[in-house]
Amino acid sequence: MSRLIDLFFEILIFLFFPLLFLLIFWWSSIPFVKENYIYLFVISGFFIGLVLNSLYFKKIIKNLYILNIKFLIIIYLFYNFCIFGFFMGMPIFNLIMSFISGLYFGKRCKILNLNEIELINIIKRVSLFTTIFIFMIFCFSGFIAIKDPFTGASIQGMLNLKNPLTKNTIYIIVIFGGALLLFVNYYLTRYIGIKEYKKKN
Repeated sequence: MSRLIDLFFEILIFLFFPLLFLLIFWWSSIPFVKENYIYLFVISGFFIGLVLNSLYFKKIIKNLYILNIKFLIIIYLFYNFCIFGFFMGMPIFNLIMSFISGLYFGKRCKILNLNEIELINIIKRVSLFTTIFIFMIFCFSGFIAIKDPFTGASIQGMLNLKNPLTKNTIYIIVIFGGALLLFVNYYLTRYIGIKEYKKKN
């Protein structure tokens, strides 16, 4: 199981550069390039990412659990934005990265032979960081949900309701749903981190 977790993190690291440059080249080419040529930029960005992997991947994997925090934050933000876009702004799916963050730092603390007090301090900071980020994403999504005149009808169709939701109902969902999301995010990150640290190999 431990090796599967390592492999999972290695795959995330391996995909990071190719996906990052694929998206950068894709979106930056849209205003300047004809649509039928954009794929060339997409492919170019992907291969640049592979070249960077050939230069740095082995070194990164060798230091997998002692990576610089700034680099980890960049990876965390990147995959969060990918998830946010893929699931069309539904912030609940960003809990995936909070789960992964707890898993990573739990194992990192174990590999570095930190004691439980050090673990708790680190996991608290990680949980707080992910919760602040989720809060920012939720504020953006909630603002769109409130301002969009079609939100009520969209939820009606999604849940097969008889009538579209009123504006007041949407406000209640945003406020209480957001509070629940933040609560779940904080304690999910914390729980997974501590559980992974205490898990026997």
